[in-house]
Amino acid sequence: MKKILIVYGELKTEMQKKALEQISSVILEQTLQYPACVQYSASEDYDDFLCIYIGTKNNNTYIAENSKSQLTTNEEYY
Repeated sequence: MKKILIVYGELKTEMQKKALEQISSVILEQTLQYPACVQYSASEDYDDFLCIYIGTKNNNTYIAENSKSQLTTNEEYY
């Protein structure tokens, strides 16, 4: 089984850091596997991992490059 990797954009605020901790905690509870967490880098190869990309188009380049749709309300997610 591939290891779980959380790939984030930027962690500038305490809320973003807390969200990463919460996601990690839920994954650990459900899979008994603690996920690795890294900041996105276009030069890295993530093929060996089961990736969860978090962030927004503004702070995670991967999401910006791979999101073709436009949000219509503040409550929507990519």
